[in-house]
Amino acid sequence: MNDLFGSFACAKKELRPYQVEAIRLIKQSFGKGLKRVVCQMPTGAGKTLTAAKIIEGALAKGNRVIFTAPAISLIDQT
Repeated sequence: MNDLFGSFACAKKELRPYQVEAIRLIKQSFGKGLKRVVCQMPTGAGKTLTAAKIIEGALAKGNRVIFTAPAISLIDQT
């Protein structure tokens, strides 16, 4: 699956400070042993980009990842 991500030629986007903080808090929650963590952000806050950065980090560590959405139209937006 890594080949799927490598086939896209797009510029890397830099995270905004609140996105970096969200990732830090998510990692902190997992570090405390929590298994079901929810991150909520308003429309346009960059949830997809934040999720992509988390996925990128997990893949870099050799972990497996699955990304789901409740509707196909949301996958198309992603």
